[in-house]
Amino acid sequence: AVAARADVGSLDFEEGEPSWIAPGRGERPRQIVDHHDGERFDAADDNLQRGLTFLAGRRIELPPGSFVFVLSDFLVTPAPEVWQAAVTRGLEVVPVIIRDPVWESSFPVVQGVSLPVADPRTGRVRLVRLGRRAAVARREQHERRHRALVAGFESFGLRPISLVTSDPAAVDAAFAEWAEERRRRRWVR
Repeated sequence: AVAARADVGSLDFEEGEPSWIAPGRGERPRQIVDHHDGERFDAADDNLQRGLTFLAGRRIELPPGSFVFVLSDFLVTPAPEVWQAAVTRGLEVVPVIIRDPVWESSFPVVQGVSLPVADPRTGRVRLVRLGRRAAVARREQHERRHRALVAGFESFGLRPISLVTSDPAAVDAAFAEWAEERRRRRWVR
């Protein structure tokens, strides 16, 4: 977006309140990076729902056709009517699924191995040992949840981007692939 000289904005929630940087150019991308640099990610479970609802009300700053990239692990997804409202409002919503391919989108069979697991709320770490059956069940659960998430987005006509690495070249490639696919779809219409 920056290379294309597009307006860039940001929305996050800090202590339950929206932290909104309206779309703009020039120094706006640097403002966003500086604002979020080193920030803890401790938003409430309903932050995506609140965020999409907030953006739906920003008609002047986000006219129909505006791209809204929603970056999340989507472990808590907004209600279907929230996605529908954003799409109906004319926003080009692009879910960006950020998940570890081994531990969140699937799960390794780690029978008999003690794993350090951190509580996401407290950060407290404890050792957990899973048997084969439990590990396989966890894998099936994660894969089923991931397929359902993607199918849910596609039911609204949204084509999600899946990021499984933080490697800059791979992230750029995922967005470039999404853009190329979108360009081809527009030509078909």
